[in-house]
Amino acid sequence: MGDGARALVDHLYALSLQHLHTFDARGLANTAWAFAKMRYVPDASLPAALSAEATSRIHEFAAQVHVYMCVRASERALGHRIDMWALFWHCFCTQV
Repeated sequence: MGDGARALVDHLYALSLQHLHTFDARGLANTAWAFAKMRYVPDASLPAALSAEATSRIHEFAAQVHVYMCVRASERALGHRIDMWALFWHCFCTQV
């Protein structure tokens, strides 16, 4: 990442921390995704703030977001991708 891009991302990181309380559920998810996609986490302040904000407002998230977050967290712990369709099929379609 060049110096100009780094300065911009540093600024976005700081702005995100300042305004996190104004984000809706989608904004929180998009912010987490964007910084994760860039692999940009200079310190633990934004991940911790995102986690606290999402936890305090978990009721705003749709059920599918809960499942998605659990699957993605499990993938990180296991170290490989999980086929969500296979998981859905196993959990909901094979139960008698």
